[in-house]
Amino acid sequence: MVSIIHVFYSVLDNPLATDKFQNYVRLLPDDEQSKISRYRRWQDAHLSLFGKLLLMRGMSALGFKTSDIAHLKRNDFNKPYFDFDLLFNISHSKNVVVCAFSRDTSVGIDIEHINDINFAGIDSPWCLDEKEIIQNSSNPSLDFFRYWTRKEALIKADGRGMHLSLTELNTIPNNVVITDREWRLHELTLTESYMCHIACPVNSTLEHPKYISF
Repeated sequence: MVSIIHVFYSVLDNPLATDKFQNYVRLLPDDEQSKISRYRRWQDAHLSLFGKLLLMRGMSALGFKTSDIAHLKRNDFNKPYFDFDLLFNISHSKNVVVCAFSRDTSVGIDIEHINDINFAGIDSPWCLDEKEIIQNSSNPSLDFFRYWTRKEALIKADGRGMHLSLTELNTIPNNVVITDREWRLHELTLTESYMCHIACPVNSTLEHPKYISF
């Protein structure tokens, strides 16, 4: 069976009107509402909200009730999940948020805003091959975020978080095997100045990303 992977994303340009923001927040479970209320920056509160709203749009697109977001749980590695057949992953950076989801397979996605990096003391996440590429790159900041998002997407797809050894995870190939499971990495071009990668099972089909406005 071929699994279908969907990707929704949104861009945060300005804060929502207060009433609209609060109405959206009320759609979420109490613990998510409380989490959003603790953010000091409006940008962080909106990005957290938008991530859950994208997830709810995905639930609706696959035929689930959006109210089922109340059943959101977390595993021993703090990865959120549902008991029913909906697997998803959310990422955000600066003013872009993205959500990948599927009915029947795990998926990992990561997006990062590309900016200049101070490379002193950042050796630790890389395997030797990745480190060599970044050090010899004509645009090391771009390659830093390229391999960072590839690594993060794979870690999130696997679901065990930082329990995986980053230095042993070589993300240069597009196909990467982790504990006998093979993942394929895809680069997604969503908007300028961002790097985004998604990790899917090799037997899956990735749908074209869809922009969602709130």
